[in-house]
Amino acid sequence: KRMVYDSLHGEYVELTDDDIHLIRSIQGNGFPDASFDPYPDQEEIYKWEDSIHPMWNKDEPKSRFVPSKWERRRVVKLIQAMRSESYQKSVEAQRLRREAQRPDYNYAIWDETLEDLTREQRRMQRR
Repeated sequence: KRMVYDSLHGEYVELTDDDIHLIRSIQGNGFPDASFDPYPDQEEIYKWEDSIHPMWNKDEPKSRFVPSKWERRRVVKLIQAMRSESYQKSVEAQRLRREAQRPDYNYAIWDETLEDLTREQRRMQRR
C-alpha cells in the first residue's frame, strides 16, 4: 500500500491508484482532469462572408524595405568594429566577466551534504 503522512490533519493517508495517476499527470505538466480541452475551438471575431472590401487596403511603404543612408553607414561601422581584434578581445572579456559574476549554485538541494552525493551527482551539479 502507498501511505503518505498528511501533516495538515496529522494522520497517514492511503493513496489510491486514481490519486497516483493524478499526481503523475500533474508532475508531467499535464492537466489534472483528462477530459479538459486546453485548446477549445475559437470563435471568429470578424465575419468575412458579408464584406466586399478588405479591412486594410494600404500598401506597405517602401521605407520599410529599403534601409536609410544613415542605417547603412551605421551597419558598415558595426561590421568594421566586429572584424577588428579589439572587439573580439572585449567580447571575450565580457564573457569572462559574466561567468565570474554568475552565482555559484553548487549545493545540495535535499539537505544532503556534498560528501553524501555520488560522483555522478556531483558532476551534474557542476554543470
